[in-house]
Amino acid sequence: LFVDKAASIRHLVDQLHDFRNQSVPDEDIEAVLDRLEEFVEQVDNAGNLHKLGGLRPLMDCAMPLEEEPEAKRSAEIRAKALLVLGVATQNNPPVQADVLSLGGLELEYCEA
Repeated sequence: LFVDKAASIRHLVDQLHDFRNQSVPDEDIEAVLDRLEEFVEQVDNAGNLHKLGGLRPLMDCAMPLEEEPEAKRSAEIRAKALLVLGVATQNNPPVQADVLSLGGLELEYCEA
């Protein structure tokens, strides 16, 4: 059975955009992150994450900005998003460059 990985990742990214919507349960966001992690373990899929619009919402979910307190999810969800970012960037300089280009090291974590 053939799986269109790009379409699957795009669908997950679309679902991840809903992380700010507090009516979406943490369990649903966690399931999206789990599935996304499976995809980005493969280097080529990780490389396509930014092209498919997935890095920014993943970074925002992991590290919500102070001016967006409504975007803050549970510590478990934020940790899972960081894990997915770590998997995508490990030993993958192009994805590391993508994260840097999005200000990945400049983001400030919202403690509130």
